[in-house]
Amino acid sequence: MTAGFIIPFRGQRFGKTRLRAAMPAAAVDVLSERMLANVLRAVRGAALGLPVVVITRARAALRAPAGVTILEQPLDHNDAIEFARATLVERGVSRVVVVASDLPLIQPADIRALLNAKAEVVIAADAPGQGTNALIFPATEAEFNHFGIGSAQRHAWEAEKRHLTVAHVHTAALAHDVDTVDQIDDAVRAACMPAWSRD
Repeated sequence: MTAGFIIPFRGQRFGKTRLRAAMPAAAVDVLSERMLANVLRAVRGAALGLPVVVITRARAALRAPAGVTILEQPLDHNDAIEFARATLVERGVSRVVVVASDLPLIQPADIRALLNAKAEVVIAADAPGQGTNALIFPATEAEFNHFGIGSAQRHAWEAEKRHLTVAHVHTAALAHDVDTVDQIDDAVRAACMPAWSRD
């Protein structure tokens, strides 16, 4: 089965409101873009040649690596993913892999763990087990995703309702997203933050 990746990225000036309340906006933008770059490297390292779509509200200065399509759409998170899913279906993709753009420590091995799970729906929750940091589902299943608070359970319920098999994947990097200053530890600083933004 051919997989295609969707990476939702709100873009500069959008999202990360809790970080923006505690950090300079420029530092938040740099951190967000570097986390996105790390996610793209992990995806391409594990699945080179598969289609990758970054969907964003504001393309701004984003540059797409080879093989990555950037779509700009002024949609909310779930509608943006649904728009990108339909785009991938047109390209013949049979499995959609949604990966959050704010996973600073992700590696190709984490992506391979998702792809190797033996189920129609694969869920990787955040550290508290509430949100969804990565999700795989059949590309033909329209309006499947329900990202937000409690989405890990909602995705499991949606799979059950549609009679789809479910697997849960947990790795430290897949669980480590960044929404608050408390989640920026030394590893995140080393991976994503320039020296001028650490003060």
